[in-house]
Amino acid sequence: DTDTQSLAGTVHLVTRSDTSAWGGYVGLTDTDDTNAYVVGGEYARFMGNSTLALGLGYGSVDDVDVDLYGLNGEYRIFANDNLRFDLGAGLARADADVLSFGAGVEYRFANSPFSLGASYTYVDIDDFGIDGNVIGITARWNFGDSSLKERDRSGNTFGPLGGFGGALTLF
Repeated sequence: DTDTQSLAGTVHLVTRSDTSAWGGYVGLTDTDDTNAYVVGGEYARFMGNSTLALGLGYGSVDDVDVDLYGLNGEYRIFANDNLRFDLGAGLARADADVLSFGAGVEYRFANSPFSLGASYTYVDIDDFGIDGNVIGITARWNFGDSSLKERDRSGNTFGPLGGFGGALTLF
């Protein structure tokens, strides 16, 4: 129950070929209480019916003087163009080590832009003795592509925060 105002955004610049995609991102957050930024790099390798995606990032939260580092990886297996299985792991460091790993699945209905997904992620925040299980359910409306595999290969293969994505959630 706060009246805090917040403005945030992240921009990704990505180049891709038939076999890979790479790029970087920058994100800024401005609230009444603090300012933060993140920068990082991303790389994906497209291999037949699978994709290996990696992200590395750095961020800083100014008013509380916290630096963040993150590294994550995802391996996606396409059973067919509209059924994808994910395996992911991430490591982040702020004032504590955050380790995560998980798995997920997404299915896109034939001749439809609509897909459903589910994920499980285990998160361990080492220095605070906190661990937890995160279960996610997604409903996605896909624009401009005909399948999950095409979406992945068209450059929309990276998560919202690159190197911090795997440490926070799989999807």
